[in-house]
Amino acid sequence: MITCSRLGIERQAVAKICRAFPSLLGLDPNEHFDKSVTFLMDIGVSNIGRFVQRLPPVLGYDVETILEPKWRYLREDLGLSAYDVTRFPAYFSYPLDKVIMPRMAFLDQCNRRSSRWSLNLILTPGDASFAEKVAGTKKEVYGSFK
Repeated sequence: MITCSRLGIERQAVAKICRAFPSLLGLDPNEHFDKSVTFLMDIGVSNIGRFVQRLPPVLGYDVETILEPKWRYLREDLGLSAYDVTRFPAYFSYPLDKVIMPRMAFLDQCNRRSSRWSLNLILTPGDASFAEKVAGTKKEVYGSFK
């Protein structure tokens, strides 16, 4: 079993994480936490403790249905690496089919290279801000595309 101390997460941080995400307390650590941590290690995340502190719900994400498809898309379709997801762990919290893929496809359609922008600049703004500031178009254009 992978423990918080082994990951380098201090007791105070564990308490803070549990207060912010109480749903993690109801999960079986052997079923969820270990699989998520193993997945993160396998893809090349070197500081798992820091990653988990920045995105605690990742411990509860299903590896086969959530983490692996998003990782495959990031690596194979976008040509990005563990470095990119380490810089922006919240990537794993965005819906692949409703946010990530449409925004990347729209940038391609607008002849804007998604590699020019960091993941956080592409994914964190609302649709209107994304369309205007990142894609360089009107929110209505992105709205009709989406």
